[in-house]
Amino acid sequence: MAERRILIRGGHILTMDDQLGDFETGDLLIEGTRIAKVAEHIDEPADEVIDARGTFVIPGLIDTHIHLWQTTVRGTAVEIIGPEYQANVKRLRLNYTAQDKYVANYVGALEAVSGGTTTAIDHCHDVPSNEHSHATLRGTREAGLRTVYAPTMNSRAEGNPSTHAERLATVLDARDRILADDNNGLLYPGMALTDVPFVKAAGDRWEWLTREAEFARENGIFMTIHTTSQDHMTKLHGLGVLGSDLVPSHCRVFSSHEYDLLQANGMSVNITPVADYRHGLWWHVSEAVRRGLNVSYGIDSVVFGAGNLLSQIRLAGEMQRSSDMWTERMQGRGEIRRPGLPLIDAADILKQATLGGAIALGLADKVGSLTPGKQADIVLIKENEFGLTHASPAAYVVYDTDRQSVDTVIINGEVRKRDGRLVDVDYDRIRAMVNESAARICGTPIEGVRRVWWAPKEARAAWDSVAPAKDLGADHGEAAQERVGAPYAG
Repeated sequence: MAERRILIRGGHILTMDDQLGDFETGDLLIEGTRIAKVAEHIDEPADEVIDARGTFVIPGLIDTHIHLWQTTVRGTAVEIIGPEYQANVKRLRLNYTAQDKYVANYVGALEAVSGGTTTAIDHCHDVPSNEHSHATLRGTREAGLRTVYAPTMNSRAEGNPSTHAERLATVLDARDRILADDNNGLLYPGMALTDVPFVKAAGDRWEWLTREAEFARENGIFMTIHTTSQDHMTKLHGLGVLGSDLVPSHCRVFSSHEYDLLQANGMSVNITPVADYRHGLWWHVSEAVRRGLNVSYGIDSVVFGAGNLLSQIRLAGEMQRSSDMWTERMQGRGEIRRPGLPLIDAADILKQATLGGAIALGLADKVGSLTPGKQADIVLIKENEFGLTHASPAAYVVYDTDRQSVDTVIINGEVRKRDGRLVDVDYDRIRAMVNESAARICGTPIEGVRRVWWAPKEARAAWDSVAPAKDLGADHGEAAQERVGAPYAG
């Protein structure tokens, strides 16, 4: 049987392929799941023709750090800072059923697709059982998002003890399920290594990280890890963990030596602009770029803000402009900028959010650019309705678009969003699922956790009795971190 052919005609094509270049007006032909041809004009038969006039055609965005399981408790960390996240958001996982995990991942993945993201690594730091893990995979699979599923090696929530060997078994179980039913190649096995604070709290069990890296490499599993301190990369290097098959997230606190270690090991960095900026750290993009490191972006969690990568890369650009301006002021310069600024421009940021993400996840041979032969993960961005664009197409995409600007999304050759609406998605059903799940999660008070504003009315008094607002603070958050990290067992 001949493969289905889709012809995208007349768009402004930004390929992210330096050899192929861009096309102010061009066509792109899809055959089956792959890009067959990109040219100024393609005169070949197709089963479907998509009129791309008035759009920018780009590779799908790639998110290298997201926690999809938190989709249904979105916005709960918007007004809190620092350790309150551990105390009042992350511990909501204690109320999640397997069905809640399915709903969160299904809806979160759909939201990502709607915003132009076609690939993500799901750092799932809530895996209380294989049943929850299976539900998570089912939700992601049904949404059609290309995903590296990375269940955590962190110890499970209080009241649900697990050994290190049991957590490795959960990761292997997920890998086996992915390989048995790979959903047309859209799912890839991953692992979120034990976060360093958990290693320390367990009695400096550094051998865990060495074993996890060995295990991942023996079983073809991609790795990721949170980084929150300047000594993390140095320690991981000494343990033999660093490598191009590991992407560290929140790369905002590294020393110069640690950036050098990343470069020597062929590694990429992940930046989550909203979450990182909320912690007052914004210079890290500059440090990575100056060393020639590959940069990628992620949302982190919708508990902090908008669930689309376009808003994240816009903030990344603004953060870099702020850094450039600060450098100029400190050097006493005036109206004429010094050579080398801006350090990165909009075209660089867009390439980081596409090809950079693919490189970071080890998928650059499959996605990240509109190179013929790669998987057909393609996004069409509508031009401004008034015909107003920026000085460059990349600047328009980075600085003046959002989810509503995404007209069409194609993943693996299948149209997932058309004319601004997800295909074959029942929005009323989704809203009902989200409301039901959120009410269940927030209907049972958890000791020490402050209620979120949309907790069911009948449960609000009970929530307030277990965590009055006046009791919140740094000490409360640190104590909660200890509870989240316990119990530990080898």
